[in-house]
Amino acid sequence: LESCSQEIDCVILAPNHPPLMTPRREVILAEGVFSAIEVKPDIGTLTENSEFHRALGQVQSVKKLRRTISAFLINGVIPDALQRIPCVIFSKKSRNAIDTINYMKNCVAEGIIAPNELPDLVVTLDNGIIFHSLHIEKTPFNEWVKQKSSVHTDEKYIHLKTDNEITLCLFLLILLCFKEPEPLISDFIIKDYIKQGLDGIPFEVIEP
Repeated sequence: LESCSQEIDCVILAPNHPPLMTPRREVILAEGVFSAIEVKPDIGTLTENSEFHRALGQVQSVKKLRRTISAFLINGVIPDALQRIPCVIFSKKSRNAIDTINYMKNCVAEGIIAPNELPDLVVTLDNGIIFHSLHIEKTPFNEWVKQKSSVHTDEKYIHLKTDNEITLCLFLLILLCFKEPEPLISDFIIKDYIKQGLDGIPFEVIEP
């Protein structure tokens, strides 16, 4: 069943989402969701019964939902992966980024999860940010990837080696760059302010 997802800790609604209250629960439409965030205190354990594995399952259930993004002010065809709800796993503690990325790769290789069902971001306060995209050329990191990767594939993992306040600032900036259901007019103003002071962040590109 792909009409609803598992419970998720935080859902950011786009301005176009109407209030839809029922006697039992609030209804949230995929077309009106800007992003979904699953919060886990510790994702350092990488096993089938771990919190990280459960978080991947929750993200997977959200990624199965498809939202239709308006083509207004958008050039070209929007890939299917970008029609899915952007998802984040946020944690205080984690394993190193390479181990976390390899675990996600293994889940894909074993058929547990599809590449388009992986989280867009894994944000950790101790080991920086992992960014994953099936269409890196359509993300703000396209030029960065060209600098460090000679492998021309659309799918990329990027480990952003941030810490503390920089992690939170960069997380907010990436969040604002997600493809929203409807184009916003003024979000570039906020992005430009956040970009100040974020130059020179060390990063590495990990191939799929």
